[in-house]
Amino acid sequence: MCIRDRYKTADINALANTKIKFNAADLFAYKSFDVNCAGAFKATDDLNVGFAINGFTITPGEKDAPSTIKAPEVNFGTTTAFDDIKISAILNSSFISGDKYGFQPGKLSLTMFKPLTGETDLAVQFGYGRGSCTEGDNKGYVDTAAAAETSTTIGTSYKLSGNSTLKSKLAVGTASKPSLDFAWVQKLNTGSLTLNQKYGADSTEFGMAYTLEA
Repeated sequence: MCIRDRYKTADINALANTKIKFNAADLFAYKSFDVNCAGAFKATDDLNVGFAINGFTITPGEKDAPSTIKAPEVNFGTTTAFDDIKISAILNSSFISGDKYGFQPGKLSLTMFKPLTGETDLAVQFGYGRGSCTEGDNKGYVDTAAAAETSTTIGTSYKLSGNSTLKSKLAVGTASKPSLDFAWVQKLNTGSLTLNQKYGADSTEFGMAYTLEA
């Protein structure tokens, strides 16, 4: 059974999606349920706070054993503005009850966005923390065995004209080699065409994408 609910006002926006699995032998006893929810509210005129929980599950324990609570993605975020500068912070984490894992903070990302001129925008992101497991039983959960990593990304956007935009991105970090991306975005009558070139330490990649607007 699936239950969806949404609550929205001028200052609060919340969304929840719940899936309940019942026991085939006893329809009045649930087997487990899964919840995905997110919410945000305006703390002040220029400060917003939000959260998102994905994959939250409760599985009843056998006999007298306690229930197991798991949540691979427990994210918290906030955004604020100072004049024309926008700053956001996001922290991802994971939770497993009943063992030594508990609550594990993952990676904290700080992002700043600022328009430099009428044609040029600048964005800078700094990240610090641990990544998530990519395989095994704890796939998607914060990797407790991983060392903390740092990463920095700098991006720019320059409007050549009303229909053409040039973008660039430089990414460096302790867990990956530096990379530099360039992209040309051209708006057309029926959509937009994007040409991008990526320069890495070991390879160079070229891509092209077309977005059709109905």
